[in-house]
Amino acid sequence: MAYHLWVATKLVLDRWGPEVLFAAYNPQILDHKVREYISSELHGRRIKSDALDQFVFEVGVGTTQIVNGAHVTFVDPRNHANAEAMLKDARAHKRRFCEKGFSTDTILISVNVNIPVTEAGLQVTRALQKEGTNVNLYLVGSLLHAAACAETGAAAITIHVQQASWSLLP
Repeated sequence: MAYHLWVATKLVLDRWGPEVLFAAYNPQILDHKVREYISSELHGRRIKSDALDQFVFEVGVGTTQIVNGAHVTFVDPRNHANAEAMLKDARAHKRRFCEKGFSTDTILISVNVNIPVTEAGLQVTRALQKEGTNVNLYLVGSLLHAAACAETGAAAITIHVQQASWSLLP
């Protein structure tokens, strides 16, 4: 795990450039407008988000080396109502895996569909399946939700099944 964290951190530092990261901690070297942007909360969130995405990807790559079968990766669940953001996230995940040499049939993008099933999640599923990306819809809470998911052409649907209670058994 430490190795994957190191790789992700190094890649993000390389991507953002040492001068940008240095300037974020030494804003006195920049002009006023650049200093405001780099030290802004939004910029900090972008770097953190990029680092977390890269870390999740690196762990995913590591697990594919020890586990056979399709790799499941997730879009950011905070975007469950934003089809555009989920689509962008899913495509970025797919691009990273393809750049590493993975076949698209071994990548399974898991799109978060909350209860009730969101229209945004279903839209994203339709688009990704048309592009040839396998999608697993999860957090499906009923057969009606599952039927709506099946109509999108999703590669898989995950339905939560509660553990049987011993008190309900005869």
